[in-house]
Amino acid sequence: MVFEKIECSAPISSDRSGNLTNGTEPTTYVHMLLNQRTVPLGFSYQACGNRSDGWCELNAFVHTLEEQQALVDFDYSCYGNYTLPPWGNVTNGLPPQAGS
Repeated sequence: MVFEKIECSAPISSDRSGNLTNGTEPTTYVHMLLNQRTVPLGFSYQACGNRSDGWCELNAFVHTLEEQQALVDFDYSCYGNYTLPPWGNVTNGLPPQAGS
């Protein structure tokens, strides 16, 4: 797994054909690779938007991770009594809550 931090002089279009004309502020992006393939961050993190290049603005990515951290319950995840969803069901990675 590789995380790249990409600093640009202005916001970049999602197909990376050039700078967006309405932005003049420097923009920093995160690009995540797993097994040499881009992980489309917008599919998992709505704040990243639906960029075709899979990049995410750094501030949106960090904010999303901060929100995700608040959902973590280590004790329940490791020692809770729950049933795993069937194989192939896509979840957010958290164990099901009791009664759901």
